Amino acid sequence: MLTSKFIAEYLWVPFADDGLIPIPSFNYTDPATNETTSLLNDYVMLSDIFATGGTALDFAGLKLGDTVAMFGAGPVRLMAAYSAALRGASRVYSVDCVPERLRLAKLIGAIPINYEDTDPVDQIMALEPSGISRSLDCGGFE
Repeated sequence: MLTSKFIAEYLWVPFADDGLIPIPSFNYTDPATNETTSLLNDYVMLSDIFATGGTALDFAGLKLGDTVAMFGAGPVRLMAAYSAALRGASRVYSVDCVPERLRLAKLIGAIPINYEDTDPVDQIMALEPSGISRSLDCGGFE
């Protein structure tokens, strides 16, 4: 378990309207089961993978209205897909074979493509006859 002697209670967000925002609780209690889970590692990973996914779009040269295909739907690619949607991509495709990852991709607005069903390029080309604008294969671990 990740522990730290110093844990912030507030986070300063430059140029935000109110300057300081409270950091949410590091614990989540499921109302259905009343079980409490620590979210500390989730916050640490989110601060890393969300920025990594977003930066991949910078390297790809994402422009407003582009269509984007993510090859793989692991955590970094899901954050890249979410970032693409937030940054104005017209359509985002998420290619993977893991049902849970494809479900998460759909939840964030991506079009899930299962490469075990048929060739993913054929699936995308059926929806995008002119092809896509950007393609990403970004990951946190090689």
